[in-house]
Amino acid sequence: MEAMDKISDLPTFILHRILSFLPREDAARTSVLSKRWDCVWDSFPIFKFDQNRFIKPKRGSSTPEHVEQVGRWIELVLDNGVRELKLKVSIAWKPYALPGETFHGKSVNGAYSKFYSLQTLKLEKVYITENTIRDIIHNCGNITWFALGSCRGLKGLDISNLDKLERVDVSFENVCELERVNIDAPNLKSFRLESLKPYLPTKLNLTSCHDLKKLTLIRCGITDDILHLHLSRFPLLEFLEICDCHMLRRIRISAQRLRCLHFGGRDKIEMIEIDAPTLSSFRYTAYNISAPLLFLRNVPCLMGIVYMFDQYNVLNSSWFLNLREFLGVPTQRKFFWLNFEANEVSFDLEELGELAIPPVIEVENLKLTYNVMRESIDFASLIDGLLWSCHPKTIYITSDSTFRRKCMKVLGEKLLDRERTTCCDSCHVKCWRHDLKGAKIEIFQRTKREDEPRLVYWDHLSDHALQLLREYDEVRFELAWK
Repeated sequence: MEAMDKISDLPTFILHRILSFLPREDAARTSVLSKRWDCVWDSFPIFKFDQNRFIKPKRGSSTPEHVEQVGRWIELVLDNGVRELKLKVSIAWKPYALPGETFHGKSVNGAYSKFYSLQTLKLEKVYITENTIRDIIHNCGNITWFALGSCRGLKGLDISNLDKLERVDVSFENVCELERVNIDAPNLKSFRLESLKPYLPTKLNLTSCHDLKKLTLIRCGITDDILHLHLSRFPLLEFLEICDCHMLRRIRISAQRLRCLHFGGRDKIEMIEIDAPTLSSFRYTAYNISAPLLFLRNVPCLMGIVYMFDQYNVLNSSWFLNLREFLGVPTQRKFFWLNFEANEVSFDLEELGELAIPPVIEVENLKLTYNVMRESIDFASLIDGLLWSCHPKTIYITSDSTFRRKCMKVLGEKLLDRERTTCCDSCHVKCWRHDLKGAKIEIFQRTKREDEPRLVYWDHLSDHALQLLREYDEVRFELAWK
């Protein structure tokens, strides 16, 4: 008896849903299975065409006849009730100029609006004007997600009368001509404004979007007053990210429903005052060791400090002293993540003998990652400097790289050698070994990189434990301090 093919008998919309989860090539291959699947593929409503898969771009080439066809292709998909349209066209590395009639309201035969099904519209690296935005607002009333990426020609983004609009994303790379953003959308839930490079102040007005839950501002020219005005109008705000907004100085946040808060960048923030009783994730990313004053009230979660430094940073005794002061800013519990690049490291306690040394603090977790590694890096100095700068309860390292394996080996050896407390008898400043009571190690192993790690060892640190380590292991050191 032949096996029954029950999948092919499913309704077409369910089969379309199945195809949407497959890679495009695999989805296309289903058309040869049977006539039924051929019809399903022909009617599949999701189409992605990437010219780079078929044509190798040549700098300086210009194909005006192909540019004219793009407009006709857009018109074709709009006439067929497309729900999501993402347009990114680059001709000779220049933005594609949308035809002025692209978002006019009627179909080719004038019988109905072309945009009745359009819900998501993303325009990237195209040339648009305020007239284009007005056409979109007037004719695309069902849009829920609108995104602009590195578009040229737009001086002002004014959006209103889109009652179904829930998300707006605006980003720029090297050139930003945008001078103002005004959005009046009563159901807007998420707004993101981002620039690759700092630019002149942009006038921002979202104050009527009272249902906003997610706000992201990256390299935006907003002032303290403008930020505070907007935050006071968003009682439902749950996610806030502010990065490299170079005009901000003194930030005050009072948000009763805020859950995730991310600050960071090379900006000159002097003070951050936070009242957020429901906060569950709080991260501050620094590119230099100069922390703002933090006044935290009703902040129940762990504070994550991510320090990003590049190859131009010099990690010496003075740097580790500054790190100790930076981490010592009085707040609640901390998580410290050090993102490491190709740096030279040195640490000598005798160089700090005449300086005032602040008290060392405990941090909940210390995580080390890397970007580029020097073969000659001094791991012993790195470990000594970090454990002198802070006392982590847990150190997290994965051993799937040369950096992490070497760092883990040196760390394990130093922790095993902690009884050698005569190392700094002649120095006024004492090393971390005098404060450590004990150490344990957890080893999570996986056979392949993609496997889920499983706990295979948890005990006091020993030479035997270090010999168990394999290429894709994850390791946590648990430290007890006096």
